[in-house]
Amino acid sequence: MNVSPIVNTNLNKNAYTTPRQNNAQQPAFTGVSQMYDSFGHGVGKHFCRHIFDNALVDKMAYIIRNSDNAVKHFLAVGSVITSGMYMKQTLTNKNMDKDRRQTLAVNQLFTLILSTVGAYTLDGKLKSWWGKQHEKFIKLSDNGKAAWEGMEAKNKEIKASNEAINEDITSKVKSGELKPDLQINDDKELAKLAKKFIKNDKDGTFAKKLAELNISVDDKKDVKGLINKVNEAISNNSGNVKAKIKQMVQAEDYVRKLVEPKLNIDQYLEKYGKNHVFADLDKLKIRSKGFGALRSILVFGFVYRFFVPLVVVKPTNWLCDMYLEYKKAKQAEKV
Repeated sequence: MNVSPIVNTNLNKNAYTTPRQNNAQQPAFTGVSQMYDSFGHGVGKHFCRHIFDNALVDKMAYIIRNSDNAVKHFLAVGSVITSGMYMKQTLTNKNMDKDRRQTLAVNQLFTLILSTVGAYTLDGKLKSWWGKQHEKFIKLSDNGKAAWEGMEAKNKEIKASNEAINEDITSKVKSGELKPDLQINDDKELAKLAKKFIKNDKDGTFAKKLAELNISVDDKKDVKGLINKVNEAISNNSGNVKAKIKQMVQAEDYVRKLVEPKLNIDQYLEKYGKNHVFADLDKLKIRSKGFGALRSILVFGFVYRFFVPLVVVKPTNWLCDMYLEYKKAKQAEKV
């Protein structure tokens, strides 16, 4: 790592041409800078490199590459790394007996799992509410308000375009004019693909197509119920329903390769912000991304550092002590 000085260009230029008044301090600063540089390079080479330069991290980076909020995933990874180090330290601690080490390590693992599940769950529950606060935050400025209105208008265009593509592809597949590349070999594969499209049916278009075949549920959020109904229709093979579901799935696969996804405010600012924001665009982008990440930072920090340590650690430590006492009592009985 190379350390470069941060230069404030607003300072008087004479500040760089005037001879230094205290040259004795210069060698000391240079020494500190070199030590910091060497330390940073060592940490990166011998510590961070081994943690982040491996196949597992590469796979995770590939999975979350298109995430609208990757911050929470990095927070989770950081907690896993930290907890893993604590567990390793616990298991190799020679000052504790074997039973104590193993029980405490299991306790730490349980706490990590509970913290991670709780953080992701709470973060997801707050997403909708936080989105409304995000909108209010962006609209505090005229530029932000114009950008938000531009995003909504653009998303209407995208929705109309997607609906036109959907209708066109569906009609061409039904008429046989278009033959999709997707090949489905058996009922199991058909059910699997239908399940995939139902789960990712954000705008409800696939559910509407299924409703045309009298496959529907009363509650639009009942994804599991709709999947079960599709599976029943496929297994029953009544009339021409299965063939129509197959045709529908093939058309949906083709459509989803062509449609444009709905934009969030950060994506809109990146792609179209210059059309609606004529001042402080970069500042607005930074504020918007920061507000979006703030939710996960607060949630994961609260769950990992406050809620779980306060609510879970003490009870699990108590259970750990009770278990060890019980085990020692059983061993004493045998003697």
